[in-house]
Amino acid sequence: MPGNRPHFFNVLGISTEFVIFERRSGKFGLHIHAMKLLKRLVNLYKKEQLFCIWFLFTPLVFLVKANGIKELYKSNKQIEKSSFYEFLKPVFGLGLVTSPASKWRVRRKLMAPCFHPELLRGFLTVFNERSVELVNILQQETKRDFTNPMKYLANATLDIVCETMFGVSVNAQKNKDSKYVNSIERLQDIFMSRIYKPWQWFSCTFKLTEAYKEIVRNANIFLDFTTEVSAFRI
Repeated sequence: MPGNRPHFFNVLGISTEFVIFERRSGKFGLHIHAMKLLKRLVNLYKKEQLFCIWFLFTPLVFLVKANGIKELYKSNKQIEKSSFYEFLKPVFGLGLVTSPASKWRVRRKLMAPCFHPELLRGFLTVFNERSVELVNILQQETKRDFTNPMKYLANATLDIVCETMFGVSVNAQKNKDSKYVNSIERLQDIFMSRIYKPWQWFSCTFKLTEAYKEIVRNANIFLDFTTEVSAFRI
């Protein structure tokens, strides 16, 4: 498989790029560096169907061409979760997102009726109202030189999910100071940063970091909100 395996003079593999790089200012410095590195690798192997990079001795396979992705989607075997999903278990436990394939299949079948087109049509009003709010926000963002749409898309999704599934409005798009919204955003940042730092992959070392304390604090906010919503529905 195309790629560059670790060797005697570089046992860290691609991890070396994250150890020695000059960090940019801002909280997105590490993410920006990772995306630039990935873009360089895609250009290097653009004639291949896929390529592999190594974090220490953990291989990560990236699909470059549509044909390679098609073959993966046709497979009923390649559905096991990546080991990186272990990072989400302190927040989500062993739920649909983090459960192994054996449990995921059963739970996915149980949820399938919830996404029936006839049922979803009943929520078109919510979809339309929250989508209009999102469009208005993005129109304001076009006046800036640069913006990150992911936060606004995530907030719109959160509004729609909470209203359709739980019947509760969190106003994530309007309430910029929501502790719940801010906790989710921070958990996402820590999760992505941990992927880039192999020395934090092991629970024993990660629990010694400030990032772990932040995960516990923000996870408690997330779980408290979930409990309140569940109690409201009951």
